[in-house]
Amino acid sequence: MRHKILIVTASSDIGGSERQVLHLLGGLDRSRFEPELLSLSGRGHLTDRAQKRGVPAINVGSAGPLLAAWRARAHIEKVKPDLVYLFGLRTDAILRSTAKALGARVVSAIRNTDPWRKWHHVALDRRSAKHVDLFISNSQAGKESRLWRERFSADRIAVVLNGIELPDLATRGALRREFRAKHGIPQDATLVGLVANYRPQKGHRTALRAFAKVVEKRPSLRLLFAGEDFMNGEVARQVIRRGLGRQVSILGHQKDLNPLYAALDLFILPSDYEGTPNTLMEAMAWELPCIATSVGGIPEVLREEDGGVLIPARDPARLARAMHYFSRAGTSLCPALRARIDTDFSISAMIRRHEELFSKLLEGTSGWD
Repeated sequence: MRHKILIVTASSDIGGSERQVLHLLGGLDRSRFEPELLSLSGRGHLTDRAQKRGVPAINVGSAGPLLAAWRARAHIEKVKPDLVYLFGLRTDAILRSTAKALGARVVSAIRNTDPWRKWHHVALDRRSAKHVDLFISNSQAGKESRLWRERFSADRIAVVLNGIELPDLATRGALRREFRAKHGIPQDATLVGLVANYRPQKGHRTALRAFAKVVEKRPSLRLLFAGEDFMNGEVARQVIRRGLGRQVSILGHQKDLNPLYAALDLFILPSDYEGTPNTLMEAMAWELPCIATSVGGIPEVLREEDGGVLIPARDPARLARAMHYFSRAGTSLCPALRARIDTDFSISAMIRRHEELFSKLLEGTSGWD
């Protein structure tokens, strides 16, 4: 007997969590599980990719929030999933009780520490938590945030680390040359990259402030941003105001990030808060030296003994010093960072752990260790 697994995301746009969802949808053992995807908003990039992988997927995002919620309930009632896996606070709020009332096991994802939450967000999460059979966090930091703030019980939260696919390093040279030529970046420039959707938490402002200090002393330095813009062009406007238009490249969403990583010499992620960021792990898999803030789940992934650098959040001076050090000393690859990903953050391990947890829930077995 195959169990129907319905994954519901708040957005059908592509971010780190959505890429993990795609890996999970495509990798679940089809002899045991029958996966499907439902998204409540966005432009449909996620559902399109899921369909290309042979997974049934629909996006009700064009309907408006109230109608989307009604359609989501109708869909759950129609397909009668055995387990509903929810991503996003908005999704949790409107569908936890619905999925439980319709007879499904309910799993809720914890993807970040979410320090922005106000009292009403916390109260909403606590109130609907009674309908959740299991929470799955992608970091220990995410789990701990729910223990002290939402006051969930530790035995209701399992930790499943993100999984990353290791790239073929033999393609680095060709991809590097092609990407730099395409985007007008000198082949001999030291290229620093921040790959993250444009959101205030990701630290683009901090990165620009730090870069403006460093480029005065290291004029051959270049900075590249890539991701979906959820800040209405603010990052681009700041680049212009600072007179950095020739030194900073601003790209949108990249379907294939491998050419971008191959073109970089240094990766930075100066986030204000995080869960377990995929792009940091992807950069590590490319053996790139990495500078990131010591927040959320980042210290669980990036270790200084492997070649990483951890700095405080919202500290452009510290970021500038670290960037200047790498640009002056000359960047070199860090094989230990790739080895870290290979050992502890594989896609197959992430999928197998989900399968174990799903099976325990559906078979009525207790305990998540």
